Amino acid sequence: MKLGLIGWPLGHSWSPEIHRLLINADYRLMPLEKDELDSFFEKRDFDGINVTIPYKSEVMKYLDEIDENAKAIGAVNTIVNRGGKLIGFNTDYIGLRDMILNAGIDLSEGKTAILGSGGGSKAAVAAVKSLSGNAVIVSRNPKDGMISYEDLYAAGDEFSCIINTTPVGLHPHTDEMPVDPAKFANLKAAVDIIANPLCTKFLLEAKHREIKALGGFEMLVRQAFAADEIFLNQKLDVSMIEVCMQELYRKRRNIVLIGMPTSGKTTFSTILSRMTGKKSVEMDDEAVNILGTSIADCFMEKGEAYFRELETEIAASLYEGKGLVISCGGGVVKTPETMRLLSHNGYVIWLQRDLSQLFTTDDRPLSKRAQDLSRLYEERIPLYSKYADCVIDNTGTIEDTIRDLLNTIHESADQTVHTGFHNVTVSSAIRKPSKVSVPSSKSTSHRALIAAALAEGTSVIHNLGASEDINATMNALRIFGAEFEKDGNDMIVHGKGVRNMKAESYVDCGESGTTLRFLIPLLALSDRKVTLRGHGRLMQRPQDVYEKIFRSQSLLFEREGDELRLQGPLKSGIYEVDGNISSQFISGLLLALPLLEGDSEIRIHEPFESSSYIRLTLDALKHAGIRIIQDGLTFRISGSQTYSAHTYTVPGDDSQAAFFACMALLNGAPVHVSNMDHHSLQGDHAIVEIMKKFGAAVTEKEEGYLFEAVEMKPAEIDLSDTPDLGPVLFALAAKIPGDSVFKGAGRLRIKESDRIASMQQELEKLGVKMDADTDTVIVHGVSEIEGGITVDGHRDHRIVMALSVLSCAMKKPLHIKGADAVRKSWPDFFRDFAKAGGKVTYD
Repeated sequence: MKLGLIGWPLGHSWSPEIHRLLINADYRLMPLEKDELDSFFEKRDFDGINVTIPYKSEVMKYLDEIDENAKAIGAVNTIVNRGGKLIGFNTDYIGLRDMILNAGIDLSEGKTAILGSGGGSKAAVAAVKSLSGNAVIVSRNPKDGMISYEDLYAAGDEFSCIINTTPVGLHPHTDEMPVDPAKFANLKAAVDIIANPLCTKFLLEAKHREIKALGGFEMLVRQAFAADEIFLNQKLDVSMIEVCMQELYRKRRNIVLIGMPTSGKTTFSTILSRMTGKKSVEMDDEAVNILGTSIADCFMEKGEAYFRELETEIAASLYEGKGLVISCGGGVVKTPETMRLLSHNGYVIWLQRDLSQLFTTDDRPLSKRAQDLSRLYEERIPLYSKYADCVIDNTGTIEDTIRDLLNTIHESADQTVHTGFHNVTVSSAIRKPSKVSVPSSKSTSHRALIAAALAEGTSVIHNLGASEDINATMNALRIFGAEFEKDGNDMIVHGKGVRNMKAESYVDCGESGTTLRFLIPLLALSDRKVTLRGHGRLMQRPQDVYEKIFRSQSLLFEREGDELRLQGPLKSGIYEVDGNISSQFISGLLLALPLLEGDSEIRIHEPFESSSYIRLTLDALKHAGIRIIQDGLTFRISGSQTYSAHTYTVPGDDSQAAFFACMALLNGAPVHVSNMDHHSLQGDHAIVEIMKKFGAAVTEKEEGYLFEAVEMKPAEIDLSDTPDLGPVLFALAAKIPGDSVFKGAGRLRIKESDRIASMQQELEKLGVKMDADTDTVIVHGVSEIEGGITVDGHRDHRIVMALSVLSCAMKKPLHIKGADAVRKSWPDFFRDFAKAGGKVTYD
């Protein structure tokens, strides 16, 4: 469909992204000057358009038919072309009406003041009347029953709701507000149709007085949803509104941590950054960088007032919503202007800790002594309470606090990013053709990051993946001095080379096996002792290949609990490795050995499994200027090579594409999986041919592939080179009557969970028998699966996603425990699941 937005001028607009998220539309901005309107409407070369200022009334003369509500409002913002006939609607009032309804605001009691008399005002009046409200228009130049602002203040007690439709408070003039909520004694709700910033000064003042506050961003999404229903001439799944807002809030909204010194803000901003993928910013560090001296010295030399002004300047540079985690200094709440800026596009969380658990530090000029700390505590508690959107008690364990933080981010009224959920209920909702863009290849992203970090200079990685595992690799690479700067979909990597390894001796690998196994030989290039830590089952996974190598060279390699201690330096020479173990060991050596002084060889003993992953490693090395000669099962590596700065583009992840390829068969509706490279080097690209074996029709599209069910049938599959496909293929086979056989599956037992045992256990709960020995799995598929039960995700992202996809073929919804494991590789999996027709409820 040809969809878009017309107006003049058109600056930055969220509309293309909103409509892409709602209906996968190719939606374009169409700036038109007034003298271009005649020609545009004469051609009628569009299927549907939205209209913004200044043409909402002007366009009405071009239309063949106008909806009654739009006629009454006197403005059209949505036009659909049905067989050459142009029909106009107004969805602004629908978006506003539905937002007020969703918030549970009753407009039938008291009057509602509509600030402004333009097109937005007319839509607001219609929305209020549709909700049985009494609308009163307020204008600086009142006429025809309107009142002035002076009249509004004089009759303030009569108004229970105020809706601002003026541009007062719009970015960049965020220090303005149209009226003061404090002047209205009976005010119950404040609504602002401004979407930038997310929370205007008018709404902030209302929130501080515990008045319900609604912003224009939600209205924008809701009116776009109503427009898309008109464009498509069909009802859409209302859950897509939340899906859309999840994505946009994730990109736009900051998390702001406030609290006393030593209350844990820095610690938890770092953890939140790792878990959510948001960049962490320490305001005190920003101040020190500007000052060129310590904060204590600044207080001594220039005074506290100077420092507070600097804090305000820093807040002004951060306030635009860019999805940051901002850790504030303890005294930031002393300056209302600073807190206003941080709150415009931020969700403010007060990390509360008892005075008895706080401590003095020399670098805190106002709390060096216990009595000073106590005085500050009493002084600031009311301020923290005033500005906080929520309070988190940080007197327990780190695990308790981070769980509470993630939960409150998830549960807050404005924040719809489901980073804190633990369980979900999933089912098939609608069967319709859909399009899903899979994430960037995680395997390739790891390799691209490492190659760029080891180069001296600046590299650019296009389309880098985002997940907890990728964050773990970036955090680990900082030990080599690498710095990372996100620019849209690009990651700019400032590499310092491997020999600039920092003095730090601790590296946290999260739950990422790739991070751990790739970093071990690189960290062993020096003679420095390093401790690597893992979480979950990471340190239970085999490391025998490296342990044998380190022992043979009399190097430290010591495992204890969740930690691994090692010390190099590795020596060049001949490395003999079995080919039926994880390819990650071979890739790790391929990344490290070129940096040793002497030449080396890696000799692989047959059988050589997962060789496709080695191709990915060699490709990343080639882009970084590293030369390796492969001769059959031998890799010849010249020493003393250096990584070069370069540009690399990461393709879509074929292993993730498999979930929606299978969903197409299980849900009975075609799925176009985009962001798949037709010439992919990934072993998991085999999913294209595997789907055909199971009875799918696969059509190559300009972007990716279209998968649809034709005649589902059991199949025999070799997983030796594609183990990650195992769980979702087991799920698919469960719903295909007959026996599907999977060979070469043994390595599935040593992943994030024993994936064979995990799927066997959960499928049997669903009435599907699965037999397994050391290397072969047989799934005895059935024609019907009831569902309606609770299953366990085993803290394994691929188990969770496989079970979610299988729910599409069940009669009743499926409840999955530990579903937040998807953050490891695909944080937005459930958003995309909903886009493809699935239904998700977060628990």
